Amino acid sequence: MDYVRLRIGDVAICKRIDLMRFRNILGKYFKVEDSVWILDVTKLDGDIREISRRIASLLNEDAEYVAQAVKQAIEDHRRKAEEELRRRLLSLLGACVFAVASATTEEEAKNADSIFTKRGDLYYLNKTKLAEAVLKKGIRTTDGIVRFIRNVMDLSNLRYFEEHLKWLESNAEDLLKGAVREYYSRTTIVLRDTGEDVEIIFGRRLSAEEMAVLREAFTTTYYVQDSMGNLTEHRLRVIKYDRRRGTFRIPYFAVPHLFKVAKRLGFRRVIDNVNWVKREILPPPKVDIRLYKFQAQALNAWLDANCRGVVVVPTGGGKTYIGMTALGYLSVPTLICVTTIELARQWIQKIKEHLGIEDVGLLGGGKHDIKDITVAIYNSAVKYIDRLIDRFDFIIFDECLTYDTLILTDRGWLPIGVIVEKGLPVKVLTHKGRFMPVIGWHKIPLKKRLVRVVLEDGTEIKCTEDHKFLTNRGWVEAVKLLSGDILYKVACSEKGQSDEINGVGGVIHNTVDEIQDFVYDITVAEDHSYVANGVIVHNCHHVPADSFRNVAFRLKARRRLGLSATPYRYDRNEALIFFSVGSVVYKAKYADMVRLRLASPLKYYRLYVRLNPEEYEQYLRASKISNSNPSKVQKLMKVAFNAREKYEVLKKVVRKLPEDKILVFCQYVDQAKRAYRALLEVAKGQVALLTGTTRADLRKKYFEQFKEGKKRIIVTTTVLDEGIDVPDAETAIILSGSGTERQMIQRIGRILRYRPNKVAKAIEIITRNTIEERIAERRSKVLKDYGISV
Repeated sequence: MDYVRLRIGDVAICKRIDLMRFRNILGKYFKVEDSVWILDVTKLDGDIREISRRIASLLNEDAEYVAQAVKQAIEDHRRKAEEELRRRLLSLLGACVFAVASATTEEEAKNADSIFTKRGDLYYLNKTKLAEAVLKKGIRTTDGIVRFIRNVMDLSNLRYFEEHLKWLESNAEDLLKGAVREYYSRTTIVLRDTGEDVEIIFGRRLSAEEMAVLREAFTTTYYVQDSMGNLTEHRLRVIKYDRRRGTFRIPYFAVPHLFKVAKRLGFRRVIDNVNWVKREILPPPKVDIRLYKFQAQALNAWLDANCRGVVVVPTGGGKTYIGMTALGYLSVPTLICVTTIELARQWIQKIKEHLGIEDVGLLGGGKHDIKDITVAIYNSAVKYIDRLIDRFDFIIFDECLTYDTLILTDRGWLPIGVIVEKGLPVKVLTHKGRFMPVIGWHKIPLKKRLVRVVLEDGTEIKCTEDHKFLTNRGWVEAVKLLSGDILYKVACSEKGQSDEINGVGGVIHNTVDEIQDFVYDITVAEDHSYVANGVIVHNCHHVPADSFRNVAFRLKARRRLGLSATPYRYDRNEALIFFSVGSVVYKAKYADMVRLRLASPLKYYRLYVRLNPEEYEQYLRASKISNSNPSKVQKLMKVAFNAREKYEVLKKVVRKLPEDKILVFCQYVDQAKRAYRALLEVAKGQVALLTGTTRADLRKKYFEQFKEGKKRIIVTTTVLDEGIDVPDAETAIILSGSGTERQMIQRIGRILRYRPNKVAKAIEIITRNTIEERIAERRSKVLKDYGISV
C-alpha cells in the first residue's frame, strides 16, 4: 500500500491505497503536480456520477461526498474558464477587435464562416466577408446589420457578452458604410470561386495598357523540341476572358500571380472569396525532426514567400526532411508527388517515423488509397485528379516533370495528346519516309491492358497490348514482341529509309490501376503509320500525360513546395515549375553540406582519349551528313562515345582503384554491355550490369552484393540517373552522358553520401576533337557548385 495525496477541486484527500489497482483511474482522470494527484476535469467523459462512484470505491470514501467534490470542481473550472474568456474578449473589444468564442460543433461553425474567420479558439469578425454578406442580403439599416450579426452568432452558438451587443450598436453605422465602401471600391478586386476555376471581378474597367500587363502576368514560356533537337519557344496563357459575364477567369494555382499584378494595376485590395481547403489534420503531426541550419533557412525562406516556391538542395541534403517539417508546421491535408514508386515508399516510411502519422495514402503501384496525407506518383495523380482537386491545401513536388511521348510532325516533335486534344492539322512522318496528313483524331476510353515496351537503348513506350510495331518480322503487336526483335527507327538518310538499330529488351505488363483513363490515336493518310519516341509504329492508342502540368495546374492547393537537386531541365521547361509552384526561394551550398558532414568532399578528373584511324574515318563520314538529317548527331555521338581507347582507359582506372566501389555510367545499353565485358577482364566476379530491363529481384541482389562488397563495380545506363536508391559508392566513372546539368548532378549525387575519411571521385572519359567535348562542356557548368573549375 502507498501513501497518496489527492485533490478534487478544493477537497484534499490523503490515503494509503493500492497504486497498482488505482493506476487506471489515476492515469485517466488525474494529473500529478508536486507529488499531488489533481483531478483534471477536462478529462472527464461519460457519466460523471459513475466516475465519482468508481473514485469513491477505490478511495473507500463516501460516494455522495466524492460526487459533490467532483461536481464542485467542474463548476469551479467552468467559472474560471468563463471569467478568463470574458477577460480576453473584452480586452480585444477594447482594442476595437470584435472576437467571440468558438462554436461547440463543426456543423454550427459553418454558419459562423459566413462573416467570421477562425484563428485559434476564437472567431474574429471579418469585414471583407461582412461586406459581401451585407450586399448580398440587401441590408441597408443599422438595426438590420446588428440583427444580422447577432443571428449568425446565435445560430453558430458562439459565446459573446452584453458588451459585444453594445459595441455593435455603437459601431453599426460605420460597419454598414464600411461594408458598402469596401465592396464597391474602385481599387478592389473580387475573386469568386466558380467550382472549376476563379473568376476575377475588377472594381473598374481596365485600359488597353493594363489589359496587356494582365495578360503578360498570366503567360509563361515553354519549349517544343523539333526533329533536329532544337528548342522552339512557345507561349502559354492561362487567363481567359468570359464574354458572357464580362470577367476574366484563371486556374486556382494562378491566384498568387493576381495578387502580384494587382499592385501594378493600382488596385489596393483583393477580396479572396475562393473556397480554399481549410481543414487541419487531426491529430496534428508530432514532428520528430531536428533541421540543420541550412535546412531551417530553406524552410524559413519558403514560409516568407507565402508558402510557395522551390527549394534546391544537392543530393543527400535532406530535401525530404524539409518537406516533412513544412507539413508538420502547416498541419493541413497534403499531397506529395514523386516520380517513382520507390520514392513514394521512402516518403511514407519517413512520414510514419518522423511525423507519427500511420495512416498515409498511396496512389501508384496498384494502390489508389487517398488520405489526408497522400503520396502519389505523378501519372497516378493525373488519373485520379478529379478526386484530388479540392482535397488538399498543400502539395509537395519532389523532383518535377515527366515527359510526353513525342510524334515527329512537319512542325517538329509534338505530344500525341496535344495533337488529338487540339485537333492539329499536322503532317506526320511515316514508315515510308513521307510526311502525310493526319485525317483523324481519336480520344478513346481505355478498356484494354497497357504494356510497356523497353528498348535496348533505354527508350520506353507505353501502349495498348495490340499496338503494332514495324520489326524485322513485319508488323508485330506489342504483347507478342520477343526479346531481341529488331525495331525500325526514323529515317537515317535523306531518302527516308529506315534503320534497324533498336532491339527489344522486354515487354512489361502494367496493372490496371496504373493506366490512364484515355488513350490517343491518330489516323494517317495512306501509310497508316507514324513515328513515336523515334520508333515506327502503326496507328495505335498511346499517350503518357504531361503529368506535372496536369497536376500542378489543376489542383486547388494554395501552399506549394518544389524540392529538387536541380530544377533546370534539358528542354528549358523549368518555367512551368516556377509558374505553378513559385520561383527558387533557397539554394543550398554543397560546401555547407560537406562542413556538416552530410556529404563527402569531391575530386573531379577528366581523362581524354582519341579515335583510332578506323573510327576517325567513321566520324568523318558522319560529319558530312546534311545538318537537316535528324540522324547526324546520333551517328556522331555513337562513334565518339564508343571509342575503343575508352575501354582501355576504363580498365586502367579500375585497376588503380582496387578498394573503391565504382559506378560506371553509360548513355546507351550497347555501350554498357561493352564496358561490362571489358571490366570482366580485370575484375571478374566483381562487376554487375544493370539496365532498364534488369529484373527487380536481380537488381536488389546486385545492390545487396554491392553493399556487402561481394561486387564493387556496377555498370549502368540512365536507369540509375533518378528515382532509385543506390548503395554508397566512392567513384563515378562517366563513360558517356547527355549534355544536361540535371543528369550530371544526379550522377555525382550517387557518390556524395558521407562516410568518415571518404573522398568522392568523379571521372569523365571523353573523346578528343569530337562532339562529346561540347556535350561534356555543357554539363560541366554545374561543377562550379561543387567548388570545381574545369
